[in-house]
Amino acid sequence: MQNFSEFCQLSIKDNKLCLKAIIDITPGDVILEEQPILMSPQWESDQMKCSNCLKSSFVMCQACLVFPMCVECSAHDQFDCEFFQRAKNISKNVLISNYTIYAPLKCLLKMENPKTSNGGVNELLKLNAHLEDYLKSETWVEHRQKVVQPILECGIAEYFQNIKVDEEILQKLCSLIDLNSYEITNRDGEQVRGIYLRAPTIPHSCIPNTLMAVDDDFNLKIYASLPIRQGEIIYISYTNPLMGTSQRQHHLKMTKFIDCSCPRCKDPTELGTYLSSIKCKLCPEGYVSFSNSQWTCEKCSSTISEVDVNRLLSEVAEQILYADGDVRQYEALLAKYTCDFHPHHFLMIDIKQNIASILRAILMNPLCQPGRSVLRRKIELCEEMLPVVRAVQPGISRLYAIALYEFVITFVELTNYEYNDGEISIDEYKNRLLKSREMSNESVRMLEFEPLNSPEGHLGQRIKMELKQIEEYLTKVGSDAV
Repeated sequence: MQNFSEFCQLSIKDNKLCLKAIIDITPGDVILEEQPILMSPQWESDQMKCSNCLKSSFVMCQACLVFPMCVECSAHDQFDCEFFQRAKNISKNVLISNYTIYAPLKCLLKMENPKTSNGGVNELLKLNAHLEDYLKSETWVEHRQKVVQPILECGIAEYFQNIKVDEEILQKLCSLIDLNSYEITNRDGEQVRGIYLRAPTIPHSCIPNTLMAVDDDFNLKIYASLPIRQGEIIYISYTNPLMGTSQRQHHLKMTKFIDCSCPRCKDPTELGTYLSSIKCKLCPEGYVSFSNSQWTCEKCSSTISEVDVNRLLSEVAEQILYADGDVRQYEALLAKYTCDFHPHHFLMIDIKQNIASILRAILMNPLCQPGRSVLRRKIELCEEMLPVVRAVQPGISRLYAIALYEFVITFVELTNYEYNDGEISIDEYKNRLLKSREMSNESVRMLEFEPLNSPEGHLGQRIKMELKQIEEYLTKVGSDAV
C-alpha cells in the first residue's frame, strides 16, 4: 500500500491540507504503508555509506570510482554507475570531498534516468517546498555552500541531458528533502535518512493519535495509537515528546516551518507534566510556567524574566554536555538543580535518561557485578519517568513500552536477589513477579503492531523471552510453596 488506507481521506481545513478519518479507527489500524523514494546518508554524515545498502563503507565502486560500496555488495544502481563512467571530466573525489551532495545528486539521477524519471522524485517536486520560509533560513545558506556550489562548480550539470540543473532546482530539492524525510536507524545502528511522499503530508500535533514504525528494509507504517472517531483529524508528531514546549516549537519551526498551537503547546503545565516549569523562588509549592507571554508562578503570580530563564536553561544544558557520560557528574547535576526545576522538567528528564542509560550498560556487562544500589537507582529513575512518558504519549506508545521493559528487567533482577537472600517473603516475591508479568504483557501489547523486522519488533521478542522467564519463576514459587 503506497497510499492512505480506506479509513481516511485527504481534506482541507482552515486552508491547510489535512487527513480526516471517514470511519471510526481502532488503535492498531494501519493508516499508511509506504516505501521510501530514496534512502541516503544524513547531510553531515561522518562516515560514507554503501550506495546499495547504506552500511558504512571505506572503498569506492571499482567501475565508476565515485559511489561508495561495502565489501558485502557487488553493485549499486546501474544507471548511476554508468553515468559517472561517461562523465570523464568529473573528479572521482566528487563525493568524497562533498558527501553532503549525495541526496540531491541521487534525486537528479532518478530524474535523468528514463526508467525512474516519472517516479517518486517528480512527485516530490510537486509538493510544497515552503520556499518563502526556506529562503529566509540559515539552512538555505548552508545548503548553498555545501550542496549547490559543489554540484554546479564540479561540472556535473553539463552531463544531464533531460533536466536543467541550476541553483533553483537544487535548493528546491534540498528543502523538499528536509521536509519529507525521517531519521531512521540502519541495520548497523547508524542514522540514515528516508524520503517519503505520503507520510510527511500528515499534519503535526504534539499530542498525536498515530505512531510511525520503520522496518529493517525501510518500509514505513503509520498506525493509530488512539481511537480516532469519524470526522476527526489524523495527526502525527515530528518532535521528541520529552522536549519542552519552546524546544519543540523551535525544532518544528527550523525543520518543518510549522507554528504549532496544539492543546499541549497552549497548556502552561504541558498536560500536567510541568516539563518546562521552574520552581518559584517566592513560594514553596509554586511552579513558574510560560503563560500569556511571560513566566508566571501558578500559585503566587510572581514572574521571572525570560532572560533569566534562558540563562538558567543554557547553563544546565552546557553542563549536561560537559558531563559527557560521567554518571557521577550527572548525579551531581540532579542534586544541584533540584531546587531550580520541577522534577519532571525536560532537562531533569534528560539527565535521568543519561544516568539510566549508563546504568543499563553496567547491568548488561557480563564482567560487572553491580551492587543492589545500582539496581535500585535504575528502578527509581524508571518510576520517575514512566508517568511522564504515559502523559505525553497516551494510548499505544513505543516509548512507554520501552520504559516498561527497562523497569521490568531491573525489577525482576533485584527481586530475585532479595528473595534468594531471604530479604522478602515468598508472598512478596510472588506479588512482584505478578506485577512484572502484568507490565511485560502491557509492553508486548504495545509493540505487537511494530514490524517484526524492526528494532521495536526485536525488542518485543526479547520481552516475550523475559515473560517466559517470569512464568518459570512463578512456577518454581508454586513448587516451593508446596
